[in-house]
Amino acid sequence: MSRGSGSFGRRKFLAGSAGLLAAGSAPGAQGGYADGSFAGGEITGPFRPYWESLKAYRYPDWFRDAKFGIWAHWSPQCVPEQGIGTPVACMYKAAANITTTSRHTAIRRNSAIRTSANIWRAENWNPEELIRLYAKTGARYFVALANHHGNFDCWDSKYQPWNCVNVGPKRDIVGTWRQVARAHGLRFGITYHGTPGRVWREFMPVRYGSDETGPMKGVPYDGVLDESRWQGEWWDGMDPQQLNGRPHGKDDPCPEFVESFLLRVQDLIDQYKPGSSVF
Repeated sequence: MSRGSGSFGRRKFLAGSAGLLAAGSAPGAQGGYADGSFAGGEITGPFRPYWESLKAYRYPDWFRDAKFGIWAHWSPQCVPEQGIGTPVACMYKAAANITTTSRHTAIRRNSAIRTSANIWRAENWNPEELIRLYAKTGARYFVALANHHGNFDCWDSKYQPWNCVNVGPKRDIVGTWRQVARAHGLRFGITYHGTPGRVWREFMPVRYGSDETGPMKGVPYDGVLDESRWQGEWWDGMDPQQLNGRPHGKDDPCPEFVESFLLRVQDLIDQYKPGSSVF
């Protein structure tokens, strides 16, 4: 098969394949449907909760034509500047390969998620300069990180008070990225990493332990904080369980967390889709 030349190039092949998948999808896929496990009301849109529905999706023409885009994987997990994928979660682990400085130790001692979010101020962030540079390099689209495995939201989240408008930068990071990217003619996308399967099972349970050695041995991490331990703190009035989840084992299911995931993803879509009132 030729690479885009001749009578049957790459684009025609992709379009034809997507068409076949769409033809094999279930009828009536455009209306709404109810899900008894989701209290957010009727679910609307083109997709259904099975793989055949998702496989019927056809990438838009602009994405197939865009050869280059840039993704800003930037949120409180970047505070330690250690270059590892999940540094905030790793700070709870005594064996983590993290430089032992007073800064990192202070973060890890029982307040990793909250402290990282609070000291992530974005005071040197210049989205206008960055997006201008990205566009100059030839990027056709820009993608922003909305939520990492720490469960902190980087937008004006309706369903998560632990967000960048209330804590840290005190500004809408995703919304600002969107405004500037679109002003420079870039397509805009968002990634959301707070998936229930991984966050609930892998990243949250580490917050309920304690150091096994050293001066903080046996002192519980902040995953088991109760109200008596946060009165008078800078975050007084915000429930740590909304950030950490309730104490649980890695195999403990949680419908409430799944509900929160769905509501927050829907909130992102509603706020930042093309034509939305935000920016």
